[in-house]
Amino acid sequence: MSGRLALACFTWLGFALAQSPQPACSSVPSTTQMQLRGAMAEIAAAGFDLAAPANGVPLQAKVFYHVARDLEPGSLLLVPQGAYYGAFLDLSGQDPMQAPAHLRVPFEYGQDYLLRVEPPEGSHELSLTALGAWPVREGGQDAFAYTAQIPGGRLEVVQERVTHYQIDYLAGGELVRYRRVSGVSGFVAGGPLGLLFEILFGLLGNAEVLEATIVTTPSGRHAARVAARLGPFKASASITVAAAGEAVVGLAVAPDERERVREQLERTSPVEVREVATIEACLSHLQSEP
Repeated sequence: MSGRLALACFTWLGFALAQSPQPACSSVPSTTQMQLRGAMAEIAAAGFDLAAPANGVPLQAKVFYHVARDLEPGSLLLVPQGAYYGAFLDLSGQDPMQAPAHLRVPFEYGQDYLLRVEPPEGSHELSLTALGAWPVREGGQDAFAYTAQIPGGRLEVVQERVTHYQIDYLAGGELVRYRRVSGVSGFVAGGPLGLLFEILFGLLGNAEVLEATIVTTPSGRHAARVAARLGPFKASASITVAAAGEAVVGLAVAPDERERVREQLERTSPVEVREVATIEACLSHLQSEP
């Protein structure tokens, strides 16, 4: 199964459009580019490489945590892709034509995100349902794909027009768990991650991401446990991503961190099935407004 499973770590994920959006959709607050830039600046100050493709999913999780952590359960928050992309360009100073594909392509398609704050479960400080989509257009595409170079290999990602997943955070946003991921697939070719994918699946085609748990260590590394499916086959593996974006197979963390990280990655809990159709209808309504 080539490197599709590993993909979930990096980049790091059919609804009822006929449903009428709730009246509250007309007053959903939207994050500004300045707010998103402030969140990214704080994240980058800790040595986190915003541009590294392997950091795409951890970056998004960190930004969502920063902008939603003070909201009450039941709140909705719009994260416009234009503001997200603009914040990155403003902070990094990169030429838009040279911007990383994992940030540029969603912007080109207009993939906005709508977050719903959920009642936290157990020891979680914050729980979110995140739904990303771009508007339905005549003759428009129902998915996008991009390729990004990562150390020692190539990351290929496919996202459907509508993607959604649950994100859970422990205190301070330390532990991030993506669950019930829908609409994200891909693979890694070449290097140790590509080899891992081949060992796990041994087949061609994109693997569907099911869930991922990401633990941030005191040293700034992100240890991830990713589960993926390709046809009837399911598998999971651990991957470690440094703040600079380098990725290796397994738990490449300090000896005194290993047991705590392993316990957090293997922790399981019941997964609540959250309704997402109204979130999609609401995002569609917001995107249709002038």
